[in-house]
Amino acid sequence: MKNWLLVCLLAASLTSTASAREWFVAQVNPNVSDTADGSKEHPLRTITVAAQLAQPGDTVTVGAGIYHEWISPARGGNANAPIVYRSVPEHAAIVRGTDVFHAQWIPVPDAPGVFTSPLPQKAFIFGNPFVRPPEPTDKKKLKGWKPTRNAMVFFKDHVLSQVTTRQELMKTPDTWLASDDATQLLVHLEDNNAPAPGTIEITTRD
Repeated sequence: MKNWLLVCLLAASLTSTASAREWFVAQVNPNVSDTADGSKEHPLRTITVAAQLAQPGDTVTVGAGIYHEWISPARGGNANAPIVYRSVPEHAAIVRGTDVFHAQWIPVPDAPGVFTSPLPQKAFIFGNPFVRPPEPTDKKKLKGWKPTRNAMVFFKDHVLSQVTTRQELMKTPDTWLASDDATQLLVHLEDNNAPAPGTIEITTRD
C-alpha cells in the first residue's frame, strides 16, 4: 500500500512538472503583445497579463525595462509547485507604481526655476498619494513633524527630492512640492527650465 501511494505521489509530481511552462514578458521585443502566446519568440507586453495566466509550477521571465504596473496575480503556487517570477538579466526589470506625467508646465510667478502643472486626479487608482497627511494630535509627535506626501517624482529615472515648503523648493534644485490641496505639482530642476515632455514620472498607485 505504501509503495502504491509513493508511486501515485511521484506520478502526480511528474505530471505537475511536465505541465509547467515558462511565460516570457519583454517590452523591447518587436513581437510583443498582451494577446501573444507568451513564448520567447512572441512574449507578453505586461507582467500583469502573465500573472493572470501563470499556473502553479510556472515561471514568469521578465525582460529588462521599467514596468508601470500594479500586479495582482490571479493565483498562487504551492510548496511543491511555486510560481516563480524572475528578471533576466538579474535586477534589470523594475516594477514601478508610476506613470509618465504628460503636463503643461507653467512658470510660477516670483519663483525663478519653479514650474507647476495640475495633477491628473483620474490617474490615481487607489487615491491621491499627493494628499497632505493630517497633523498628529499628540503634541509630542508634532515636534519636528513634516507634511511628507506618500508619493515619488522622477525626472529621467532620477528621483527628485521632496520638500515641504515653497522656500525650500526655490532654494533647492531637483526638488518637488505638492500644493496643500494636492491638485498641483511644483518642480524645480537643476537647469531651472521646465521639464521636457515625457521626462517626469509620478506615483499613481502605491
